[in-house]
Amino acid sequence: MTGTYSIEELIPYISWEHFYHTWSVSRSGEASADIKQDALKLLASLPSDIKVNYLIKAYKVIVDTDDLVFEESGIRVPFLRQQIPNENGVCLCLTDYVGETDGEISVFATSADKRLEQMFPDDEYKGLLAKTLADRLAEAAAEKLHEDSGLKGVRPAVGYPSIPDLSINFLVNDICNLESIGIHLTETGMMMPHASVSGFILSDPNSKYFAVRPISEEQLADYAHRRGFSQERMRQFIYDR
Repeated sequence: MTGTYSIEELIPYISWEHFYHTWSVSRSGEASADIKQDALKLLASLPSDIKVNYLIKAYKVIVDTDDLVFEESGIRVPFLRQQIPNENGVCLCLTDYVGETDGEISVFATSADKRLEQMFPDDEYKGLLAKTLADRLAEAAAEKLHEDSGLKGVRPAVGYPSIPDLSINFLVNDICNLESIGIHLTETGMMMPHASVSGFILSDPNSKYFAVRPISEEQLADYAHRRGFSQERMRQFIYDR
């Protein structure tokens, strides 16, 4: 399913804490109040046809160790497992939260109108403000999409700590056609427009966010083999975030 969210719909979902962090200002200071006011004014001034696109679809999957096999397409998506046990003595992988015989996972993506990244070419402050807001709106759309889906699990995104491999975006594109909402991939797996988010939504309410790093050379070799890449090429996609 594809669709759009209006800017007005997404304002309540904007993470102002992350917005302030990008601008390196305290969340409670005078500077943060001023910049938020400027941001809200800019959002209110945007043309009504500027929206955030989204797609989401649920798929039946089979768990094969640390891989998910999408039944409909046969596409195999590998995931990394923690190498250092967490506080419960467990090394987590996202596949741990998907049923082995009757699993389902939702694939999603959001992307802010590319015009947001191109606004105010002659005003450095407003231009940067618009780009920052574009990123926040894409994340806000992911938050709202997750809420609207009714799924109670986590929403790990590609390029983030649970899925640091940007090449997974190529598999996401093969599964659900990111171009259907205007997202194009670079050779390194980055999404364009830059203000885009992709990932998976889990239904398991016990699922949690985690970081897989550090990645050992042994694990990298195994993962590269499962991904079908050389180790050298695999390193190019592992995003240290």
